[in-house]
Amino acid sequence: MRVRIEFLDVTCRDSEDVTGADTLYIVGGASDGGRQLQPVLTSRLWLQGGQTRPFFNNSNVIFDGDLPVGSMVHLGFNAYDEDASKDWAKHGDWITKLADGIAGEIEKLPRNPNQPQQTDGPNSKDPAQVAAAILRGGVRVIGFFANTDKDDPLGSHTADIAIGNPGWEVREWLCKGNRLGGFLGYSTWDYSIRYRVTQLSDGVPGAIATYGNTIKLRHLASARTLHSHEQTYGHPGSSRQQQVTAFEYADDNDLWVIKGPHGQPEDYKRGQVVQHGDIIRLEHVATRRNLHSHGGIPSPVTGQQEVTCYGYNGIGDDNDNWRVELEAGGSLGSNKRLRLIHVNTNHALHSHYGYSHPNWTQGQQEVTGFGGRDDNDWWSLFEIR
Repeated sequence: MRVRIEFLDVTCRDSEDVTGADTLYIVGGASDGGRQLQPVLTSRLWLQGGQTRPFFNNSNVIFDGDLPVGSMVHLGFNAYDEDASKDWAKHGDWITKLADGIAGEIEKLPRNPNQPQQTDGPNSKDPAQVAAAILRGGVRVIGFFANTDKDDPLGSHTADIAIGNPGWEVREWLCKGNRLGGFLGYSTWDYSIRYRVTQLSDGVPGAIATYGNTIKLRHLASARTLHSHEQTYGHPGSSRQQQVTAFEYADDNDLWVIKGPHGQPEDYKRGQVVQHGDIIRLEHVATRRNLHSHGGIPSPVTGQQEVTCYGYNGIGDDNDNWRVELEAGGSLGSNKRLRLIHVNTNHALHSHYGYSHPNWTQGQQEVTGFGGRDDNDWWSLFEIR
Protein backbone atom coordinates (compact mmCIF):
# COMPACT_ATOMS: atom_id res chain seq x y z
CA MET A 1 0.00 0.00 0.00
CA ARG A 2 1.33 3.45 -0.93
CA VAL A 3 1.57 5.66 2.17
CA ARG A 4 2.20 9.39 1.95
CA ILE A 5 2.24 11.72 4.97
CA GLU A 6 2.58 15.49 4.51
CA PHE A 7 2.58 18.56 6.71
CA LEU A 8 -0.19 20.95 5.61
CA ASP A 9 -0.09 24.17 7.65
CA VAL A 10 0.48 25.83 11.00
CA THR A 11 -1.94 28.13 12.81
CA CYS A 12 -0.47 30.44 15.46
CA ARG A 13 -2.91 31.66 18.08
CA ASP A 14 -0.17 32.94 20.40
CA SER A 15 3.56 33.28 19.59
CA GLU A 16 6.26 32.24 22.05
CA ASP A 17 8.45 35.27 21.45
CA VAL A 18 7.03 38.12 23.53
CA THR A 19 8.68 40.66 21.22
CA GLY A 20 6.88 39.56 18.04
CA ALA A 21 6.85 36.74 15.52
CA ASP A 22 8.22 33.25 16.05
CA THR A 23 10.42 31.43 13.53
CA LEU A 24 9.10 27.89 13.71
CA TYR A 25 10.69 24.74 12.34
CA ILE A 26 10.16 21.02 12.99
CA VAL A 27 12.73 18.26 13.45
CA GLY A 28 12.01 14.54 13.57
CA GLY A 29 11.26 11.65 11.29
CA ALA A 30 9.15 8.68 10.33
CA SER A 31 10.01 4.97 10.32
CA ASP A 32 8.36 1.61 9.89
CA GLY A 33 10.71 0.25 12.54
CA GLY A 34 12.58 -1.78 9.96
CA ARG A 35 14.02 -0.90 6.59
CA GLN A 36 12.44 2.51 5.95
CA LEU A 37 13.47 5.70 7.76
CA GLN A 38 12.75 9.21 6.52
CA PRO A 39 14.18 12.19 8.46
CA VAL A 40 12.23 15.47 8.62
CA LEU A 41 13.64 18.99 8.93
CA THR A 42 11.17 21.58 7.68
CA SER A 43 12.00 25.00 6.37
CA ARG A 44 11.38 27.94 8.70
CA LEU A 45 7.97 29.59 9.00
CA TRP A 46 7.58 33.11 10.36
CA LEU A 47 4.32 33.44 12.32
CA GLN A 48 2.54 35.88 14.58
CA GLY A 49 -0.63 35.39 16.58
CA GLY A 50 -3.68 34.98 14.33
CA GLN A 51 -1.72 33.76 11.28
CA THR A 52 -1.94 30.46 9.36
CA ARG A 53 0.86 29.52 6.97
CA PRO A 54 1.33 26.47 4.73
CA PHE A 55 4.56 24.50 4.83
CA PHE A 56 6.93 25.04 1.94
CA ASN A 57 6.62 22.31 -0.67
CA ASN A 58 10.26 21.33 -0.48
CA SER A 59 10.05 20.29 3.18
CA ASN A 60 6.52 19.16 3.93
CA VAL A 61 6.74 15.46 3.00
CA ILE A 62 7.07 13.37 6.15
CA PHE A 63 6.91 9.88 4.65
CA ASP A 64 6.36 8.46 1.17
CA GLY A 65 6.73 4.74 0.55
CA ASP A 66 5.15 1.35 0.03
CA LEU A 67 4.23 -0.66 3.12
CA PRO A 68 2.38 -3.94 3.64
CA VAL A 69 -1.09 -4.00 5.15
CA GLY A 70 -0.82 -4.66 8.87
CA SER A 71 2.43 -2.74 9.35
CA MET A 72 2.85 0.65 11.04
CA VAL A 73 4.50 4.01 10.48
CA HIS A 74 5.87 5.68 13.59
CA LEU A 75 6.21 9.48 13.74
CA GLY A 76 8.20 11.65 16.13
CA PHE A 77 8.52 15.45 15.89
CA ASN A 78 9.93 18.33 17.93
CA ALA A 79 8.92 21.93 17.19
CA TYR A 80 11.29 24.84 17.87
CA ASP A 81 11.33 28.63 17.74
CA GLU A 82 14.62 29.70 16.18
CA ASP A 83 16.33 32.29 18.36
CA ALA A 84 19.40 33.03 16.23
CA SER A 85 20.14 32.77 12.53
CA LYS A 86 21.82 29.71 11.01
CA ASP A 87 23.36 28.82 7.69
CA TRP A 88 20.30 27.07 6.21
CA ALA A 89 22.30 26.41 3.06
CA LYS A 90 23.67 23.46 5.03
CA HIS A 91 20.17 21.91 5.20
CA GLY A 92 21.32 18.82 3.27
CA ASP A 93 24.14 18.14 5.74
CA TRP A 94 21.72 18.50 8.65
CA ILE A 95 19.30 16.02 7.08
CA THR A 96 22.11 13.46 6.73
CA LYS A 97 23.15 13.96 10.34
CA LEU A 98 19.52 13.73 11.45
CA ALA A 99 19.01 10.44 9.60
CA ASP A 100 22.15 9.01 11.21
CA GLY A 101 21.06 10.15 14.68
CA ILE A 102 17.57 8.68 14.43
CA ALA A 103 18.86 5.44 12.91
CA GLY A 104 21.30 5.12 15.80
CA GLU A 105 18.53 5.43 18.37
CA ILE A 106 16.27 2.94 16.55
CA GLU A 107 19.14 0.47 16.22
CA LYS A 108 19.46 0.37 20.03
CA LEU A 109 15.86 -0.84 20.42
CA PRO A 110 14.96 -4.46 21.08
CA ARG A 111 13.48 -6.32 18.12
CA ASN A 112 9.75 -6.75 17.76
CA PRO A 113 8.84 -9.62 20.11
CA ASN A 114 5.87 -10.54 17.90
CA GLN A 115 7.99 -11.29 14.83
CA PRO A 116 10.44 -14.16 14.31
CA GLN A 117 14.17 -13.48 14.24
CA GLN A 118 15.51 -12.81 10.73
CA THR A 119 18.90 -13.95 9.52
CA ASP A 120 18.94 -12.36 6.05
CA GLY A 121 18.08 -8.75 6.84
CA PRO A 122 17.32 -6.18 9.54
CA ASN A 123 14.92 -7.18 12.26
CA SER A 124 11.81 -5.05 12.86
CA LYS A 125 12.08 -3.10 16.09
CA ASP A 126 9.62 -3.08 18.97
CA PRO A 127 6.83 -0.83 17.59
CA ALA A 128 5.91 0.48 21.02
CA GLN A 129 9.30 2.20 21.27
CA VAL A 130 10.06 3.45 17.76
CA ALA A 131 8.34 6.88 17.93
CA ALA A 132 10.13 7.73 21.19
CA ALA A 133 13.45 6.70 19.63
CA ILE A 134 12.81 9.08 16.71
CA LEU A 135 12.28 11.92 19.20
CA ARG A 136 15.51 11.09 21.01
CA GLY A 137 17.45 11.01 17.76
CA GLY A 138 16.08 14.39 16.73
CA VAL A 139 16.90 15.99 20.06
CA ARG A 140 20.41 14.52 20.03
CA VAL A 141 21.16 16.10 16.66
CA ILE A 142 19.69 19.57 17.35
CA GLY A 143 22.99 20.77 18.78
CA PHE A 144 24.77 19.93 15.53
CA PHE A 145 23.06 22.71 13.62
CA ALA A 146 21.82 24.95 16.45
CA ASN A 147 25.37 25.32 17.81
CA THR A 148 25.50 27.43 20.95
CA ASP A 149 22.30 29.40 20.33
CA LYS A 150 19.65 27.41 22.14
CA ASP A 151 16.44 27.42 20.14
CA ASP A 152 13.32 27.37 22.27
CA PRO A 153 11.48 24.01 22.29
CA LEU A 154 7.75 24.42 21.71
CA GLY A 155 6.57 20.84 22.02
CA SER A 156 6.82 17.27 20.78
CA HIS A 157 4.47 14.85 19.05
CA THR A 158 4.46 11.10 18.46
CA ALA A 159 2.00 8.93 16.55
CA ASP A 160 1.72 5.32 15.41
CA ILE A 161 -0.25 4.91 12.18
CA ALA A 162 -1.68 1.51 11.28
CA ILE A 163 -1.46 0.63 7.58
CA GLY A 164 -4.49 -0.91 5.91
CA ASN A 165 -7.23 1.71 5.65
CA PRO A 166 -7.36 3.21 2.13
CA GLY A 167 -8.29 6.89 2.07
CA TRP A 168 -7.01 10.00 3.77
CA GLU A 169 -7.32 11.80 7.08
CA VAL A 170 -6.07 15.11 8.46
CA ARG A 171 -4.50 14.96 11.92
CA GLU A 172 -3.81 17.86 14.23
CA TRP A 173 -0.92 18.38 16.63
CA LEU A 174 -1.76 20.90 19.35
CA CYS A 175 1.47 22.53 20.46
CA LYS A 176 1.07 24.89 23.40
CA GLY A 177 2.80 25.74 26.63
CA ASN A 178 4.44 28.38 28.80
CA ARG A 179 7.75 29.06 30.47
CA LEU A 180 9.40 31.53 32.83
CA GLY A 181 12.86 32.65 31.94
CA GLY A 182 15.06 35.30 30.37
CA PHE A 183 15.06 39.02 30.96
CA LEU A 184 11.60 39.37 29.38
CA GLY A 185 10.04 36.98 31.87
CA TYR A 186 6.96 34.84 31.20
CA SER A 187 6.05 33.60 27.72
CA THR A 188 3.22 31.45 26.34
CA TRP A 189 2.54 29.88 22.96
CA ASP A 190 -0.32 28.13 21.22
CA TYR A 191 0.03 26.40 17.83
CA SER A 192 -2.00 23.96 15.78
CA ILE A 193 0.02 21.93 13.25
CA ARG A 194 -1.90 19.86 10.70
CA TYR A 195 -0.68 16.92 8.63
CA ARG A 196 -2.41 14.62 6.17
CA VAL A 197 -2.10 10.82 6.08
CA THR A 198 -2.96 9.25 2.70
CA GLN A 199 -3.15 5.48 2.18
CA LEU A 200 -3.60 4.31 -1.40
CA SER A 201 -4.47 0.71 -2.15
CA ASP A 202 -2.81 -1.07 -5.03
CA GLY A 203 -4.84 -1.93 -8.08
CA VAL A 204 -6.37 -5.38 -8.35
CA PRO A 205 -3.43 -7.67 -9.24
CA GLY A 206 -3.61 -8.88 -12.82
CA ALA A 207 -6.50 -6.58 -13.84
CA ILE A 208 -6.31 -5.62 -17.52
CA ALA A 209 -7.84 -2.50 -19.13
CA THR A 210 -9.95 -2.76 -22.29
CA TYR A 211 -11.48 -0.18 -24.60
CA GLY A 212 -14.67 1.09 -23.00
CA ASN A 213 -13.44 0.65 -19.41
CA THR A 214 -13.71 3.51 -16.91
CA ILE A 215 -10.41 4.00 -15.09
CA LYS A 216 -8.44 6.10 -12.61
CA LEU A 217 -4.78 7.01 -13.14
CA ARG A 218 -2.31 7.79 -10.36
CA HIS A 219 0.77 9.98 -10.73
CA LEU A 220 3.50 7.81 -9.26
CA ALA A 221 5.91 10.49 -8.02
CA SER A 222 3.31 12.45 -6.02
CA ALA A 223 0.51 9.89 -5.40
CA ARG A 224 -2.05 12.29 -6.92
CA THR A 225 -4.87 11.22 -9.25
CA LEU A 226 -5.49 12.54 -12.78
CA HIS A 227 -8.48 14.85 -12.39
CA SER A 228 -10.58 17.49 -14.12
CA HIS A 229 -13.47 19.79 -13.19
CA GLU A 230 -15.72 22.41 -14.80
CA GLN A 231 -13.39 25.33 -14.02
CA THR A 232 -11.36 26.71 -16.91
CA TYR A 233 -7.88 28.19 -17.24
CA GLY A 234 -7.50 31.98 -17.28
CA HIS A 235 -3.76 32.55 -16.96
CA PRO A 236 -1.96 34.75 -19.54
CA GLY A 237 -1.76 33.01 -22.89
CA SER A 238 -4.15 30.23 -21.87
CA SER A 239 -6.67 28.47 -24.09
CA ARG A 240 -9.44 29.06 -21.51
CA GLN A 241 -10.33 25.41 -21.82
CA GLN A 242 -11.18 23.07 -18.92
CA GLN A 243 -8.52 22.56 -16.26
CA VAL A 244 -6.73 19.23 -15.73
CA THR A 245 -4.96 18.66 -12.43
CA ALA A 246 -3.52 15.98 -10.15
CA PHE A 247 -5.78 15.64 -7.10
CA GLU A 248 -4.66 14.59 -3.63
CA TYR A 249 -8.07 13.31 -2.53
CA ALA A 250 -10.60 11.20 -4.46
CA ASP A 251 -13.95 11.82 -6.14
CA ASP A 252 -15.82 11.08 -9.36
CA ASN A 253 -13.92 13.81 -11.20
CA ASP A 254 -11.04 11.31 -11.31
CA LEU A 255 -12.90 8.97 -13.71
CA TRP A 256 -11.95 8.57 -17.40
CA VAL A 257 -13.26 6.32 -20.20
CA ILE A 258 -10.80 4.68 -22.62
CA LYS A 259 -11.76 5.26 -26.28
CA GLY A 260 -10.15 4.82 -29.66
CA PRO A 261 -8.40 7.66 -31.51
CA HIS A 262 -10.17 10.69 -32.92
CA GLY A 263 -12.37 9.86 -35.88
CA GLN A 264 -13.11 6.29 -34.80
CA PRO A 265 -16.64 5.20 -33.76
CA GLU A 266 -17.62 5.07 -30.09
CA ASP A 267 -17.54 1.26 -30.06
CA TYR A 268 -14.03 1.07 -31.57
CA LYS A 269 -12.31 -2.11 -30.23
CA ARG A 270 -14.77 -2.19 -27.34
CA GLY A 271 -13.81 -5.04 -25.01
CA GLN A 272 -10.36 -5.50 -26.56
CA VAL A 273 -7.25 -5.14 -24.40
CA VAL A 274 -5.30 -1.86 -24.60
CA GLN A 275 -1.72 -2.56 -25.71
CA HIS A 276 1.64 -0.80 -25.59
CA GLY A 277 1.79 1.56 -28.58
CA ASP A 278 -1.99 1.98 -28.97
CA ILE A 279 -3.39 5.45 -29.73
CA ILE A 280 -6.27 6.24 -27.39
CA ARG A 281 -8.42 9.07 -26.10
CA LEU A 282 -9.49 9.54 -22.47
CA GLU A 283 -12.94 11.03 -21.98
CA HIS A 284 -13.62 12.74 -18.65
CA VAL A 285 -16.76 11.07 -17.34
CA ALA A 286 -18.28 14.01 -15.46
CA THR A 287 -17.94 16.61 -18.23
CA ARG A 288 -17.73 14.44 -21.39
CA ARG A 289 -14.66 16.32 -22.62
CA ASN A 290 -11.47 14.61 -23.80
CA LEU A 291 -7.96 14.83 -22.34
CA HIS A 292 -6.26 17.26 -24.70
CA SER A 293 -3.09 19.24 -25.30
CA HIS A 294 -1.78 21.69 -27.92
CA GLY A 295 1.59 23.14 -28.83
CA GLY A 296 2.50 26.76 -28.16
CA ILE A 297 0.16 27.34 -25.20
CA PRO A 298 1.82 27.54 -21.74
CA SER A 299 0.68 25.75 -18.62
CA PRO A 300 -0.41 28.06 -15.78
CA VAL A 301 2.43 27.58 -13.28
CA THR A 302 5.61 26.29 -14.93
CA GLY A 303 4.96 27.46 -18.50
CA GLN A 304 5.27 23.96 -19.91
CA GLN A 305 2.68 22.78 -22.44
CA GLU A 306 -0.93 23.25 -21.33
CA VAL A 307 -3.09 20.12 -20.83
CA THR A 308 -6.86 20.57 -20.88
CA CYS A 309 -10.16 18.81 -21.42
CA TYR A 310 -11.75 19.73 -24.72
CA GLY A 311 -14.75 18.93 -26.90
CA TYR A 312 -18.47 18.38 -26.55
CA ASN A 313 -20.23 15.12 -25.74
CA GLY A 314 -16.98 13.23 -26.24
CA ILE A 315 -16.20 14.72 -29.67
CA GLY A 316 -13.08 16.86 -30.03
CA ASP A 317 -10.16 16.85 -32.49
CA ASP A 318 -6.90 15.01 -33.14
CA ASN A 319 -5.18 16.86 -30.27
CA ASP A 320 -7.10 14.43 -28.06
CA ASN A 321 -4.90 11.50 -29.19
CA TRP A 322 -2.40 9.95 -26.75
CA ARG A 323 0.00 7.05 -27.31
CA VAL A 324 0.26 4.37 -24.61
CA GLU A 325 3.86 3.63 -23.57
CA LEU A 326 4.31 0.86 -21.00
CA GLU A 327 7.70 0.48 -19.35
CA ALA A 328 7.52 -3.29 -19.68
CA GLY A 329 5.46 -3.37 -22.91
CA GLY A 330 2.52 -5.72 -23.30
CA SER A 331 -1.01 -5.04 -22.07
CA LEU A 332 -2.22 -2.09 -20.01
CA GLY A 333 -2.83 -3.52 -16.55
CA SER A 334 -3.05 -2.38 -12.97
CA ASN A 335 0.14 -1.12 -11.30
CA LYS A 336 2.17 -1.07 -14.53
CA ARG A 337 4.30 2.03 -15.14
CA LEU A 338 2.65 4.01 -17.93
CA ARG A 339 3.49 7.06 -19.99
CA LEU A 340 0.90 8.86 -22.12
CA ILE A 341 2.53 10.68 -25.04
CA HIS A 342 0.60 13.41 -26.83
CA VAL A 343 0.72 12.27 -30.44
CA ASN A 344 0.79 15.65 -32.21
CA THR A 345 3.52 17.23 -30.04
CA ASN A 346 5.39 14.21 -28.60
CA HIS A 347 5.02 15.69 -25.10
CA ALA A 348 4.49 13.38 -22.14
CA LEU A 349 1.59 13.78 -19.72
CA HIS A 350 3.44 15.12 -16.71
CA SER A 351 2.99 16.47 -13.20
CA HIS A 352 5.35 17.71 -10.51
CA TYR A 353 5.00 18.00 -6.76
CA GLY A 354 4.73 21.48 -5.29
CA TYR A 355 3.41 23.40 -8.32
CA SER A 356 -0.14 24.73 -8.04
CA HIS A 357 -2.18 27.92 -8.32
CA PRO A 358 -5.19 28.97 -6.23
CA ASN A 359 -7.25 29.81 -9.33
CA TRP A 360 -5.74 28.19 -12.40
CA THR A 361 -5.38 24.74 -10.80
CA GLN A 362 -7.86 25.27 -7.93
CA GLY A 363 -4.96 24.77 -5.49
CA GLN A 364 -4.36 21.29 -6.92
CA GLN A 365 -1.17 20.03 -8.53
CA GLU A 366 -0.43 21.23 -12.05
CA VAL A 367 -0.56 18.74 -14.95
CA THR A 368 1.37 19.59 -18.11
CA GLY A 369 2.80 18.28 -21.34
CA PHE A 370 6.57 17.86 -21.00
CA GLY A 371 8.93 17.76 -23.97
CA GLY A 372 11.66 15.85 -22.16
CA ARG A 373 11.37 12.58 -20.28
CA ASP A 374 11.80 12.09 -16.53
CA ASP A 375 10.26 10.26 -13.57
CA ASN A 376 7.44 12.80 -13.32
CA ASP A 377 5.96 11.33 -16.53
CA TRP A 378 5.06 7.99 -14.95
CA TRP A 379 1.48 7.07 -14.10
CA SER A 380 -0.22 3.83 -13.12
CA LEU A 381 -3.68 2.37 -13.54
CA PHE A 382 -5.12 1.66 -10.09
CA GLU A 383 -8.86 1.38 -10.66
CA ILE A 384 -10.77 -0.28 -13.51
CA ARG A 385 -14.56 -0.33 -13.82
